[in-house]
Amino acid sequence: MFYTIQNNQIIYNFQKSLEFISRKGREMYGNQFKLLDQDMPVIRKLFAYVIRDEENCKQHGLNLRKGLMLSGPIGAGNVYQNIM
Repeated sequence: MFYTIQNNQIIYNFQKSLEFISRKGREMYGNQFKLLDQDMPVIRKLFAYVIRDEENCKQHGLNLRKGLMLSGPIGAGNVYQNIM
């Protein structure tokens, strides 16, 4: 499990979450799926945003009251169609 519950609060384990994302990525896209080291800063920011970690979001300059806009060329995966 990539999180535990302590005192009615969810505590996430970032490393186990990455392992989960990698496993699901390989299931969906094949064994060539990899999370690259150069992408980790962005993945950390997205993870903080998704779990609504106010402290980390503040450190990264993210506003939890705003949404995310994904952009890129056609085929870059900026339209999420599958639910993990």
